[in-house]
Amino acid sequence: MKGRDLHTRVREDLDRLDRALGQPLPHPHRPPLDELVLTILSQNTSDLNRDRAYRALRRRFPSWNGVLRARPASVEVAIRIGGLARIKSRVIR
Repeated sequence: MKGRDLHTRVREDLDRLDRALGQPLPHPHRPPLDELVLTILSQNTSDLNRDRAYRALRRRFPSWNGVLRARPASVEVAIRIGGLARIKSRVIR
């Protein structure tokens, strides 16, 4: 093991992990603004509550322009399940 370079050792370790666990499935990416909002909603909450808040937000405001024009309190109500709704609603807007 001493004579092999780091690149070779890492590659072998990755190959062993691939054989044992398989290749991870790629995570689907949304448009950048959607990803940004998901990141904001993820702060200090679980993935489950982040996703619930995102779905509620998009149901209430199908377009980002609708979020921009909305009263902060309306956005806050939509994302309340994700926690810290007052702060996050203002950051999102």
